[in-house]
Amino acid sequence: MDIDYRTWIPGLHALRDALLASFDDADLQLSVGGANPELRSVLSRWLSLERDYRRSLETLHLDWTTTEFDASTLSQLGKLFRAEDARFGIVDDYDVAELDREVSRPDLSRSRRDQIQAYVQSVLMMLATVTVYARAAGRDVPPAVQRYVG
Repeated sequence: MDIDYRTWIPGLHALRDALLASFDDADLQLSVGGANPELRSVLSRWLSLERDYRRSLETLHLDWTTTEFDASTLSQLGKLFRAEDARFGIVDDYDVAELDREVSRPDLSRSRRDQIQAYVQSVLMMLATVTVYARAAGRDVPPAVQRYVG
């Protein structure tokens, strides 16, 4: 069954924004212990994933790059996410033939449709990860996020 990307992707981005609104700038230095990165690094990686998936839909080639984004506040990170979100709107323009075009990846090739599904899954995983940080910081997890990731 295909999912409606035109509603799912903006909806997931809204869940991310709601979750991030529960943090403050001091939380960016939070680590949940062990070898786990600080929240700032987790969010930077999430932003990098979004950018890489979006670029793969445009270029039909996935090239994993990890970029540390220069953002020291949640406001700055939010602006970077919203800029990527706006670019992700390209999905709205794809017809069935465009969704069936292949995206080459380091591990395999898959259709744009499958690539979008992989992106949706990665966002759900990142939501779950950041939820762990929210709980570690004693922050409230928005009810809508709890419904999707617990």
